[in-house]
Amino acid sequence: MTQPYGNLPLTFEQNLGQTAAVVQFLSHGSGYSFFFTPTELVIELRRTTGGTRTKQVETVDSLVVKTRFLGANPHAAIRGHHRLPGVSNYLIGNDAKSWRTGIANYAQVEYDSIYPGIDLVYYGNQRQLEYDFTVAPGSDPRAIRFAMSGADAITIDASGNLIMKAAGSELTHHAPIAYQTIGGTKRSVAARYRLGTGNQIGFEVGEYDHGRPLVIDPVFSYSTYIGGSGDDVPYWSDIDAQGNLYIAGATASVDFPVDPPMDILQRNLKGGLDAFVTKLNPTGSAIVYSTYLGGKANDRALGISVAGNGSAYVVGLTRSSDFPTTNKAIQPKFAGGGRDGFVTALDPSGSKLVYSTYLGGSGDDQAWIGPTHSDGTIWVIGLTSSTDFPVTSGAFQTASAGGFDCFVTKIDPLGTQIIFSSYVGGGGDDNCIDGTVDAQGHALLTGSTSSTNFPTTAGAFQRAYGGGATDAVVVKVALDGSSLVYSTYLGGSGDEDVSDGRFDDSGNAYVPGVTSSLDFPTTPGALQSRFAGGPEDGYLTVLNPTGSGLLYSTYFGGSGDDAMGGVRPDACGNVYFVGVTNSTDLPTSKDALQSSYGGGKSDAFVGHLELRGSHLLYSSYFGGSGDDGADGQGVNLDGFGNLYVVGSTTSTDLFVTPNAFQRVEAGGQDGFAFKLSFPPCR
Repeated sequence: MTQPYGNLPLTFEQNLGQTAAVVQFLSHGSGYSFFFTPTELVIELRRTTGGTRTKQVETVDSLVVKTRFLGANPHAAIRGHHRLPGVSNYLIGNDAKSWRTGIANYAQVEYDSIYPGIDLVYYGNQRQLEYDFTVAPGSDPRAIRFAMSGADAITIDASGNLIMKAAGSELTHHAPIAYQTIGGTKRSVAARYRLGTGNQIGFEVGEYDHGRPLVIDPVFSYSTYIGGSGDDVPYWSDIDAQGNLYIAGATASVDFPVDPPMDILQRNLKGGLDAFVTKLNPTGSAIVYSTYLGGKANDRALGISVAGNGSAYVVGLTRSSDFPTTNKAIQPKFAGGGRDGFVTALDPSGSKLVYSTYLGGSGDDQAWIGPTHSDGTIWVIGLTSSTDFPVTSGAFQTASAGGFDCFVTKIDPLGTQIIFSSYVGGGGDDNCIDGTVDAQGHALLTGSTSSTNFPTTAGAFQRAYGGGATDAVVVKVALDGSSLVYSTYLGGSGDEDVSDGRFDDSGNAYVPGVTSSLDFPTTPGALQSRFAGGPEDGYLTVLNPTGSGLLYSTYFGGSGDDAMGGVRPDACGNVYFVGVTNSTDLPTSKDALQSSYGGGKSDAFVGHLELRGSHLLYSSYFGGSGDDGADGQGVNLDGFGNLYVVGSTTSTDLFVTPNAFQRVEAGGQDGFAFKLSFPPCR
């Protein structure tokens, strides 16, 4: 299973109150929203400067194009056809009465008798919106007329394509194809656009059998506007025991554009982003559900963890004062500052809140990750500038040390009580962006710091700041949060950052990231003991259970810019890893899926490393001609040797499998998900 995916790309859902009442059906995904009203198709296309989990954007260029059907039946019945297995859930705002759940997804939207004897059907064709006018016997195709607004100019080119020029881009309605089905065979009928005054458009068709139905089939391509910068961003992922893949991130809201059509709008994304969770089936061929969370301002899901019963625990940041919370929430109200963290537990259907709460103080707060334990507790890891962040008595650090500090908060299974909560930080800026929980219930925090007085423990591997702008930090927290089992810097004289952090079954901590240090600590016999060049190399470090020494540490990179992303240790003492690179000389294995660099500004990579012998069991690029990366957004390993990876891509030629939910990039910045099968660990 390999797929680029846009959130519900070109699938259609009935409007049951999730957007303006005039809209009957809608479709939305990475960089686009389509709104179907009784007499208009309203298209909003969006492009941003891109965004990642750690580098988020707040503005978007938005183009609104309207197609109005002239003389059409305003009472035409509009229906969804070809029901898909997935549903959509909108938990937007703090009034449960306004939430909409279980909304069916369809592959087509049909207007019955939009003109006398003429039906209109819309359906998705990957990066294109395709629509068919079906003209019944005896009806007149010349009745079809529509006007377009929102473009600088509309012309018909030499190939018969209808070209809309707007905002420096060209949107194309491809030359129409017309046909009749006679005796089970499609027979072509000549057809072309007719452009009249006032941008009125119709069709001229050649000779055909008026006693049989006629189909006129244009195609609208919009990805030239979105380019490499749509607005769906997958930030994190997890899998359940059945192999379903859960993806969390941020997506544009489904607000109906009220601005008049114009070339381009520079919009602030205030209120324009909602958090989302999408569940894909084990084969990647269908969406099970997509759930949207948010309020009136921007909301982002930054981390997700799936419990054994299928409940999804989502954490992130919200700027909304009306983010959905539940009765008896730990913190039902926004605490102030520019943003608060949030913690939300979704039931297995994705349609109900088990619990939901803000988590923050009067400063800026956000939750990066929320690993769960088998006892139902969740450990929330993030950063805060609040001096009044909720902490518990007896915690390791009850006061902010200055700047941004890390925090770790343990919440009970019902989501109504904080078991313990503590700051972890020094006088500079500290940012713990990832972590996990071991079988006993110890939390691992990984991140970066500019603090020269970050709290470290006696006997730790590196107690002094190494230099540069930031060092990595690795922290293991005691069960009751009253102390640190260990805390250590990890870095050389340059800059270090962290992208993940995982325990193995023996309690060893696996820490990947990126470094510019020529003297980053490595171990004898490492796969790559020296910096390979370029601005930065990736690294992978394994700390022993006490944090007092390195079991293994290596650079990983080529002559370009490289970053190690997510890691997953297996039961044999080996480790799977993913990342992002623009090096053309990255080491690959003989059985690599892709042995050479694909192009663009970056490729993802995936590998399997045997630590004992420093041997690459597998290493491959994964990328097309655009920009691709798997820089910690999500990597998961099941018990059968299947590796699940989530990342982002702008490539239109990424390798995909035949049954993938989306086989062609939907335009803009898409997410991708792929599953690689390796021999089970023995």
